[in-house]
Amino acid sequence: MPVMEAQKDRQYVLLDLAVGFLVVFLVLFLLITMGIRTHENRLDEECKTRLLALATAEQLYLVENSKFTADLEDLRPFLEPGSERMPMVCPINGNPLVARVQGDRYKIIAPGTKFYIETGDPSW
Repeated sequence: MPVMEAQKDRQYVLLDLAVGFLVVFLVLFLLITMGIRTHENRLDEECKTRLLALATAEQLYLVENSKFTADLEDLRPFLEPGSERMPMVCPINGNPLVARVQGDRYKIIAPGTKFYIETGDPSW
């Protein structure tokens, strides 16, 4: 009988180790997943911030020039101080931001994402 009890004890130890490894693996998986989501959310917010800054600059450009511009570089002087050197690319995928103008309407787009601003109205 003592041999069988030793085998049972060994089985319980192995089972405890397996459960412990499973718990550690699940915790690590959750932490990594949360970190990835946080990073993606930060990139989304940065993209939205750039689009909003460009939309504001587009409105200021309109006041001074009586028209909108499709050339985003023309908007640099109208960006808030500190934003003049802002990259004109989407931080999510690195694609250049695009502006389209049609008469009294404009659309600033982050290609490859769901984000755009159409004459002051954001898509989000």
